[in-house]
Amino acid sequence: MSETIVSLLETVRGYIVNGEYDFLVYREKNKKTLEDYGITAEFLVSNIFDELEPGDLFRGPIPDKDPNKQDGDVYIFMKDINCIIPEISKKFYIKFKIVEENNKKLIILSLHEEGMFEWF
Repeated sequence: MSETIVSLLETVRGYIVNGEYDFLVYREKNKKTLEDYGITAEFLVSNIFDELEPGDLFRGPIPDKDPNKQDGDVYIFMKDINCIIPEISKKFYIKFKIVEENNKKLIILSLHEEGMFEWF
């Protein structure tokens, strides 16, 4: 499984380099998390995804529970992120999926502080 996750992360990073991604993190609950900790969407893409490792996988692949979205497995990683406001390190869940939707391959679904939302 570790090789599969390594391959997944390489694919994700390739999509980011090529600009083939989209954010859904601008939904209100995600936007609040970003604002509360001084994390920008650009920082999320340019730094955090570079640092993800197979051992950060929390859950996945799992089917997307939203029936209005295209098929695609969801992956949830948990990572320590150095926040700007306040200057602390906190664990966050990073939830994304890979789809063929509007020419975007990587859809970043959410970013949540550990313990804020249930995934099951």
